[in-house]
Amino acid sequence: MNTLPENPTPTVGCFARISPEKGFDILVDAFLLLRKIKGTENVHLKVAGWLDRRDRPFFQKQLQKLQREGAVEAFEHVGILDRKEKIEFFQNIDVFSVPTTYREPKAIFVLEALASGVPVVEPAHGTFPELLAAT
Repeated sequence: MNTLPENPTPTVGCFARISPEKGFDILVDAFLLLRKIKGTENVHLKVAGWLDRRDRPFFQKQLQKLQREGAVEAFEHVGILDRKEKIEFFQNIDVFSVPTTYREPKAIFVLEALASGVPVVEPAHGTFPELLAAT
């Protein structure tokens, strides 16, 4: 079955710098595909993280993509979070992903998600395969 856990608003979360290197565009594309699958039409995307001035045109392009697909209302960018807000962020998502385009050497964000009990979906490169195999 291709559905997320029972939740009226299942939410995919991402907590990383918003940039091409962190795969934000890949995440948006995957999110839009997920919304086309029967049973996951109501999924939301919640993103936290720093948005550098140089990456704002890239971010706007992703927002335009969400708008064209009628999914901008299901998207939330919450910006930079403090410790308490980060804990709340992880408590309010159902699955986590930062689909980096480079071979991630540390993946601290994955450890934070896993420590919060949130399942993760990551590319099969860098430290991700070894880290996720151990969990």
